[in-house]
Amino acid sequence: MSPADSLTDIRRDLSEIAVYVSYIIDLSVTVWQNQEIGADRVVDADREVDSRSRLLVERVAGAHTRWELPYAPHVRSLVAATVATVAIERTGDLAVEVAKRARRAGRPPNEASPAVGALVEAGHSVADALGAAAVAIRDADSIKALTAAEMAASAREQQATVHDIVWRLPDGERTWATQALLASRCLERAAANAAELAERVIWVEYGERTPGSFTHLRAHETRSVIAFAVWCL
Repeated sequence: MSPADSLTDIRRDLSEIAVYVSYIIDLSVTVWQNQEIGADRVVDADREVDSRSRLLVERVAGAHTRWELPYAPHVRSLVAATVATVAIERTGDLAVEVAKRARRAGRPPNEASPAVGALVEAGHSVADALGAAAVAIRDADSIKALTAAEMAASAREQQATVHDIVWRLPDGERTWATQALLASRCLERAAANAAELAERVIWVEYGERTPGSFTHLRAHETRSVIAFAVWCL
């Protein structure tokens, strides 16, 4: 099999794993609405992601040693595949954390219904961004990648809505509110990973990442989390 054909197969497999992780993200936020689903389903699904990711990383590493790749995009494709696989695997871990936070939070108080709705909606947006990034990876399409990166940025911005609603909950609901905020933080990081996937598609084609890289916009995110944690003490 030629390097170009092998890279096509790697992109296809990477895309399929990303699509599966988008399903896990959807499932993880659904636990916040219906705890009968159980976090264990998310954990089991993530184990499959871990297994498939390890196999893919081994394939990519083997390609590094077997091929002579004077063509720069081929080299970048292998590097990008490694980085993207790690990002996808970590996103699965974040989905597990979202589901576990729902279990720790317990049944939401009546006042938290808007927060639950906002959290679930934000999670679905993250899943959509991951799905769009998966298509961009499969097709090696930088235009689709830009769209996916924009979707990921929008999904991250939705977390501000979740934070605003959580801040307004009564003091007696701090335990539930803390878990919801931490779950939102996980979704924020998952959206950043979706942007990372999209940016790698662009990097493979052009040798540079998008201006004002979405994944470099993380510094401000911890401010509200720290402030809320202090409030919960």
